[in-house]
Amino acid sequence: MFKFLVGFAVFLVWATWARHVYVCEIRHLCSQEVIFDPAVSGLRIGPTGEVISGRGQMAFTLANGSADLTPANRDFMRRLGRYLQSDDKLRLRIVGRYTQAEKAVPAGMYENLGLARAAFVRDSLVRWQQVRPGRVWIEAQIAEDSDPEAATAPDEPVSFWFAPNTAQPPPRYEFAHMTFSEVHFKGRQAIFTPRLPFIIYADSLKAFARQQPTTVTVTAYTSDRIPPRQAQARAEAVRKYLLRTKDIAAEIATNTRPADARNRTNSLLIEVK
Repeated sequence: MFKFLVGFAVFLVWATWARHVYVCEIRHLCSQEVIFDPAVSGLRIGPTGEVISGRGQMAFTLANGSADLTPANRDFMRRLGRYLQSDDKLRLRIVGRYTQAEKAVPAGMYENLGLARAAFVRDSLVRWQQVRPGRVWIEAQIAEDSDPEAATAPDEPVSFWFAPNTAQPPPRYEFAHMTFSEVHFKGRQAIFTPRLPFIIYADSLKAFARQQPTTVTVTAYTSDRIPPRQAQARAEAVRKYLLRTKDIAAEIATNTRPADARNRTNSLLIEVK
């Protein structure tokens, strides 16, 4: 009887180990380990720092770099802000995704819609949760498994990771051709009210101009709503901002141009040579 019990116990240990190997190592069906922070209710963080659940997925549409934030989205970002404020040694990494169908879509000052989406979330955190921009960095990935003919954005357009307070990769820009939307002006007027994306771009442009001789052309688009005289006034307002507020040491010219189908949603173009 004793030998039977010992043998049965050995069998149970072996069976448990074998089941773990089969289920977890071969089938990869084990649930991911989750670190739950009780100080931030509902924010579940995996061992690699990825925020696993509780974010209320952002709803981006095809060829769009901004989203209408739901109450769940705002609540999630509030939790992100609280978690960052609880530990000064953490930074937040935001990865934005875009589909093959969106690969050639203009994304303003960013290389692609993935970066634009990540930047939209970062700017929302800065604006609504008082998160310092230096504690967030953005990256982009193309959604390789998305259907190129799909009429929707990626299933998971934005993901989040917490990481140690280490060096971060800088945002990437295409300095040669930057477009900005109507939101940077007050109504239909020529009053320039730069939002965070333009301010960040202007800071980067200032650093760029310090390294080499730079010529900047500020072009304001004309339309049925914005006549040439008002567009020229807008271009001059941007020029003054770059010279006086940002102290950019560059030759800055102004221009106007009729908006075409490609730029119907933009009001401003910055070209750098």
